[in-house]
Order: sequence, then structure tokens, then C-alpha cells
Amino acid sequence: MVVNHRPATIVAVTLLLCFGIQATAADLLSPGSDSPRYQLSNLRTENDQFGKQVIAFDYKKTKAGTGSVGIQGRTADGELSISAYVGSDDSGTMRLSSFFGRGEIRTDIELYFVQTHPTANGKKFGHVYSMVSNTVRQGNPGASPRPRPWTADEKAGAAEFVRIMKDDSAYKPPKEYKVSVAPPEGFDFLANTVEVVKGTKLKACYQNNWHPLTVISENNDGTVNMHWDKYDSSFDCSMKRGELIIESALAARLKKHPDSLYAKTVPNWASPAASGTKPPSADAMQRKSYPVSIAVPGDSQFIPENMKVKSKTPVQACSGGKWNPLTVISENDDGTLNVHWVEWGSSFDCSMVRSELIIDKKYLDPNYVQEVTIAPVEPAKTRKQYAVSISVPADSQFVPEDAKLAVGTKLQACWASKWNPITMLSHAPGGTLNVRWDDFGPSFDCSMSRQELIIKKSTLKELMSLNSDSDRAVERTWSDSTGKFRIKAKLIKHSSTEVTLLTEAGKEVTLPLTRLSKSDQEFLRSMSKETNPFE
Repeated sequence: MVVNHRPATIVAVTLLLCFGIQATAADLLSPGSDSPRYQLSNLRTENDQFGKQVIAFDYKKTKAGTGSVGIQGRTADGELSISAYVGSDDSGTMRLSSFFGRGEIRTDIELYFVQTHPTANGKKFGHVYSMVSNTVRQGNPGASPRPRPWTADEKAGAAEFVRIMKDDSAYKPPKEYKVSVAPPEGFDFLANTVEVVKGTKLKACYQNNWHPLTVISENNDGTVNMHWDKYDSSFDCSMKRGELIIESALAARLKKHPDSLYAKTVPNWASPAASGTKPPSADAMQRKSYPVSIAVPGDSQFIPENMKVKSKTPVQACSGGKWNPLTVISENDDGTLNVHWVEWGSSFDCSMVRSELIIDKKYLDPNYVQEVTIAPVEPAKTRKQYAVSISVPADSQFVPEDAKLAVGTKLQACWASKWNPITMLSHAPGGTLNVRWDDFGPSFDCSMSRQELIIKKSTLKELMSLNSDSDRAVERTWSDSTGKFRIKAKLIKHSSTEVTLLTEAGKEVTLPLTRLSKSDQEFLRSMSKETNPFE
């Protein structure tokens, strides 16, 4: 897989991250002669402005140098894929949170600064990493890394990369920038017959925008060495013609190659939707791109283009050097998916191409029945009232008193004369609902009346359909009350006190309901309905 690497914004205090150094402690080298050096101190845990715990530490530059520097981390369990650049200031404080996930802060952690050094051997490109600071530790993360000297091959590889980047005729490192939006009017993809020379102006697509580039030289395989006009020469690379566009009038004036010299140009679209073969849906959200920079887990795969994806289906996307949980909101006519980032507010909702989203392979099984986890009954959170002062949209209604909502069901509440996004957490005694305001933190969680909350009619209908599907499901995975044992079995019958299951081995098992997990017990209770004796 070819990974996109673009310049990141350099900041002194960083929370949103996309660097992803993959070096292990055993691979770290001594600093290069022109590398900067830093002194780190005071590693600590503190709360940010939203009350969320973060890891913080102070840094000070002790030696000037060239090149950008990132953060490497490790715990007793192994390397952390931290994704942050060090600020351009000579001193400051770094605060990190996103790589811990769900608010978990590790106490056995070690951090240090690392610099990336590209290497080359012919047309093979790679990287080595040097450690350019001391380490700061908290708890017991194990033995500290010990940088080793550079080998002769590593020194030669780094020197060769520098030579290649300075030689206009040399084959530059290949990079892939898939096209996610149609070329602007008056531009065409760079045809295989168009001969470009040093200085020719082209454009390439990155994060749904077209950026100016300048040709360095052509390669003998038809690719083109390019310089990104907005960035320095360290980002020079070779690119496919199907990722480059040229002004139509300019292409007509340039010399021509024989049609047989290079393979015909094929646009490298990010998805069929990007090519414009299908129109976007009217309710499609703002398109955002999250390039994949890490391996796909073995139990998952990219979402197939022809797969129908139901609302609330769990998926994942890559950000900050890790796979993050998302849920599908809806499909768009052009094949993209509207998605919600589980760990973030609704302001991060967006549409994404399927080639940047992965899904558990079990959802590809046509016989798989999507289970509905009915929100449990829990103690009521602080009761708050938000009176409805505006009309209810035509596509929505107040939450029915008898509706059994699933965990994560999307609702809305009225505040500041507008409908604000709400997420269902659990049922509360008295028929109220424990909810979270999506645009605010957990400190705003509260209990609200159903007559202060609205739900989209389509969501309610789909939830009722999924509950019905679960009622008819012949098979599911069951867990015992300890959580240690799981079994896939068919539901034969159940009562208020016991359940009978048929295992895959053909064995019929009857056991008390109390032996099942709380979620399984709640599932069975949700299936219990009064039976009409006259039907």
C-alpha cells in the first residue's frame, strides 16, 4: 500500500495528530550531525480546558539543526504510535491525548523526540530514525531505548537520498495522491502523449482540493517528478499521470510522445463517486478525507463499493496513527457514507469514501443479523429541562413513551432556538432518558423528558425494524454472567425465568436467565410481548 505523506501544521501545543513514526526503540540511531537536540522534563498528567486528562511535558531546544522532529512513545506493552510534530519554538509544552483513546491515560509511559531520515537505494526508498532528546518517564515502562551508531549502509542510503533529491533527472520517491474531486473546467488528466519539461505547471488533488505543482522531469516509465509549489523540496516526488491534470490549452501547445511510448493514462480516482459517475445525495455531508497510513486488521476490510450499509453499522477510519470507531449515519447516492466519529461531537460528522473506511468482515455475511443493544435502565442523571420553543421538523416527532431505544440512538433537543444533536445513553426510571449533548462534554450529561426530545421518523422506523429482525433472529452469540464464556446458538424458547438454546453442535441447553449476561437478559426482556389468545 502506498501511503500519502503531506506536511503537517507545526504547533507548539498539539491535540490533533497525523505523524505516525513507526520506529521501535531498538531501531533508533544516534542523532545526525545536523540534527537538532532537545531536553525534555516534567512529564505529568493534567486536565485540559474541557476537564479531560492529557499527558503533558516541557521541552527546550539545546542545539539548533535542520529537519522536523516528532514524538515517539512506549509503554511496558510496546511502542505507541504517537502522531505529533514538535513546534518551531525553542521551548514550550506538549499536551497529548488522542492516542490514548476514550480518556484512558497510561501511567507506565516514556516519551522522547525522534527525527526521520529518508534513505534510498536505487529506486527503493525507506527511512531510518534517530533519537534527538533525552527520555521522560512516568511509572515503569521498562528499559529505556539506547540509540546505536549508524551503519555504513545507513549513512550511504541517507547520502544517496540527498543526492537523488538534488538531481533533477533522478527518479524521485513515488507518492500516491488519489483524485477525490473532478478536475476544474478547462483541465484534463495528463495524457500519455503529452511531453512535459522542467517548469511545466500542473495540478494534483489533496484533501478534495487541487494544488499547484511544477514539473521537475519525466521518468522513463511515464511517471513525472513533481515539486509541490507550496512546500519545500523535501516533498518532491514522482507521480502517476492519472493523478496530474494540465490546462487543456497548454497541453495542446506541448510536444507529443508516440502513443506507444507509455501506457494510456488512467485516472486514479479515490472512488466511483469521485469520478462523478453518480450524483451526490441531497443530504450528503461535507466530504472529508482521512488517508490510511496503517495496516488493516485481519478481521476487517475496506467497505465494498456495492455493499448496502445500514444506519448505525460500526466502521473504522484511520486518524492519528490508529483505527478510530465510527458509525454509519446514511448512504449517499454517489456511494459515499455519512459517518459519525464515536469519540467526537456531531460537528465532526462528515461524508467519506469507502476506500478510507473499514468494516468487520462479519457484516459482509448475508446471513448476519444485526443485533440491537437496547439501552439498559440506569439511575437517572441530573434532571434538566429544555422547553421546546420552536416547531418540530416535519421529518421528526417526539420520542414515544413506549419506545425502547438502542444505545447511541440519535435524538435532538431544543436550546437557543434551534434543535441540537443528542445521543441516547440509557433509559432512566420514570420514563426519562439519560442523554449526552453531542457538541459538549460528558459534564453536560443529564436526564430529560421524552416530550423534550425528538427523533427522526426514519430512525424510529428503522429501530423498530431492527428490533423486529432481532426478534426473528434464529442465532446469536450469547455470554454468561461472568463474561468468561461465549457461545453461538439458536434461541428455541424462553420464559421469565429460563432460556433454551440450541448450540452449533446440536446440543439443547436450558439454563436460568440469571446465568446469562445482563445484555442477553435485556435482549430477551425486549422480546417479551403480550400474546393475543384469539390469534
